[in-house]
Amino acid sequence: MTQLETTLTRYYRLVFYTSAILIAAFVVTLVHIFKGTRHNFLIVLSLLFIVSNLCAILSNTFAKIWIGDPAQKDPYLYLQAIVSFIRDSTFNLAHWIFSFKYWIIAIDMECLLEQKTLSNKHMLALRMINYTFIALDLLMPLIYGVTFAILNAKYQNQLS
Repeated sequence: MTQLETTLTRYYRLVFYTSAILIAAFVVTLVHIFKGTRHNFLIVLSLLFIVSNLCAILSNTFAKIWIGDPAQKDPYLYLQAIVSFIRDSTFNLAHWIFSFKYWIIAIDMECLLEQKTLSNKHMLALRMINYTFIALDLLMPLIYGVTFAILNAKYQNQLS
C-alpha cells in the first residue's frame, strides 16, 4: 500500500468515525428534545446535522469507489457531487439558522432593555437578510458541487 493510499484510508476512516459519533450524539439530542420541550428550532438543527453527517459518509464512500476504480466514475462521481451538495447545504443552513436565531434574540433583548419596538421596515430588512442567506447557503454548494463534477469528469481524476 502506497503512502497516498494509506493516507486516504486514514482520512476515510476519520470521516466515518467522527460522522458516526456525531450522528449518535445528534440522535441522542433529538430523543431528549422529544422527551422534553419539543422546540422546533432544535429539532430542525439536529435533523440538519444528522443529514449533513450521513452525507459526509456517503460522499467519501462514493469518492473512494470511483477513485479506486475509474470505470465506476460515471455513476459515483455524480452521486458524490449530489450528496456533497446536500452535506454542505444542510451544514450551512444549520449554522445560519442558529446564527440568525441568536442574532434575533440579541436584537429583541436590546429592544426590551431600551423599551423600543422594531419597525416594520426593520423586520422586513431582517426577513430579506434571512432569505438571502438561505438562498446563498443553497446556491454556493450547488455551484461548487456542479463545478467539481464537471471538472473531474473532464480531467480524469486530476482533481482528486
